[in-house]
Amino acid sequence: MPSCVVAGRKRPSTTYHSFAEKLAAQKAHLLLTARREQNLEALAVDLRSQYNVTVDYFKSDLSRADAPWQIYENLNDFSNIFHFLNIYKDLF
Repeated sequence: MPSCVVAGRKRPSTTYHSFAEKLAAQKAHLLLTARREQNLEALAVDLRSQYNVTVDYFKSDLSRADAPWQIYENLNDFSNIFHFLNIYKDLF
């Protein structure tokens, strides 16, 4: 199973949701990150139940200088290998 990081802005947008959903539909395991943890949790619950995939998440402000380090640390905690994605043209 492929594993992917989906990084978003201050709150997961419609595009963010759609992107994560398309990856989950292809049975990718996801690590979601954005500023608002409550929104991430709701999306993770929805994707897990709808697509039966592993979805983890963590709060991160991507405008901060330490954001890449936070992502790296969370990748180390996750047991799969990830492909960092910000645009995946074949999905749209």
